[in-house]
Amino acid sequence: MRYILIITLMFIWACETEKDYYQINEDKLNQIIRFSEVIIDNDSIADHYSKSIIKVKTDPNTTVNQVTFKRNFGLFENGFDTIATTINTIGEAHLFLLHPDSPSKVLLTAMVANYSIDTVIQFTTSYAEDFILKADPYSTDTLGQITLRAELFKENGVITQGQKVRFFFDPNAPLLEYPDLPAYAITENNAASVTLTNPYHLQNKYQIVARVPISNADSIDKQILIEIK
Repeated sequence: MRYILIITLMFIWACETEKDYYQINEDKLNQIIRFSEVIIDNDSIADHYSKSIIKVKTDPNTTVNQVTFKRNFGLFENGFDTIATTINTIGEAHLFLLHPDSPSKVLLTAMVANYSIDTVIQFTTSYAEDFILKADPYSTDTLGQITLRAELFKENGVITQGQKVRFFFDPNAPLLEYPDLPAYAITENNAASVTLTNPYHLQNKYQIVARVPISNADSIDKQILIEIK
């Protein structure tokens, strides 16, 4: 999803001339440099894959031919936290901003000559698109343990680590007694695992559900059948 955000910024530029100070007002500064358009890609998720478009408008009569961008978090595609872009014949400079690999507020500064302006872009959690649920082993005796593992993936970009994956017995198949099963695990390296233990030496088949978030409000469930005999 793409949407366009027009940013209006207010800045004061103070200069010193023989100990006297003067100010450049907002209108004057906007003639020198301003953010004209910010097109946020893919809901601003921190997937280290999507690219937002930053457009800066400068005075077309300026003798400077570059705008330098700086970010306080993450790197540009050149591998550095600063990058220079060429100003075209109508005074515009465009930047393709690679999204960071973790949720963060990125302070983006655009500089031309001795003037600079700032804007902040909030990058949000990158969720999985799907997952695979595995058991190791699928069947054991009353003294054994079973590891349940949810492996998360998405087609493009990285998944934010440290998300909560929930595990629970299928409520549509109620039993009187259950083995011990941790309620959740935190993702690491795109996976989350819990270990089912059986301190009461129960014997039965159990349908276990794993629930993985795919957005701030939605999740997907998958089930797996294990057996203790």
